[in-house]
Amino acid sequence: LSAVVSSYQSLANPSGIDEGRLLISLENADRQDALAIADQLMAAQTSIEHRIMGFAAAVRMGSDDALLRLAQEIHTLRSGKMFDQLIWALQTYYQPNGNSSIPVLRPLIELRSDVPGLDVAVGKALQKIGTKEVLPTMALLLDSQDPLAKSTAAWFFHFYTAMAGPDGNINRSGDGQHPFWSDDSRRYAPRRNSNITPDEYASYWKTWWAQNRAQVGFPAP
Repeated sequence: LSAVVSSYQSLANPSGIDEGRLLISLENADRQDALAIADQLMAAQTSIEHRIMGFAAAVRMGSDDALLRLAQEIHTLRSGKMFDQLIWALQTYYQPNGNSSIPVLRPLIELRSDVPGLDVAVGKALQKIGTKEVLPTMALLLDSQDPLAKSTAAWFFHFYTAMAGPDGNINRSGDGQHPFWSDDSRRYAPRRNSNITPDEYASYWKTWWAQNRAQVGFPAP
């Protein structure tokens, strides 16, 4: 593993194949060893690209510590040419550690950043958690600068109303009562070729959230 990393770091212009080999080698290694290597790369002072790959590897391995660091360093890292690898790792490969990952993801939204794809990636990660506890953080994405992130958040609210029971918890069996499901909530489910804009989706679900948050267990702050 150390030899693979050293070989990668010695390359002046690593290719996508080189980066893929590094990531796959880390993912197939002992997790603690791989996270230690990723930590070394994240702290590298010689190359911002090495740091990005360290973050990408750690995120792909589900490291919430790496996400906390990312919220602090993202505005430096975004200048790297491989930064898209990091956003892709968060959106596609990151597997949250249940509800404990929610306060780790929230700071990335609270940056209110214009980093392309960041809010969507965070929204996709929150969707994977898929619990009622996601709602307050997902609601922040309804004010995102990114229209796709607004639609991502709106989709989860739609999903929630379709699946939540009277106690506010998600019932994935689909059985029983679903008091939050309505013709309007069905209408404001984001879909392709819709004549409803992302801003209109966001507006509807922001109103819904304000009206229903206490009933589902989240008193107004």
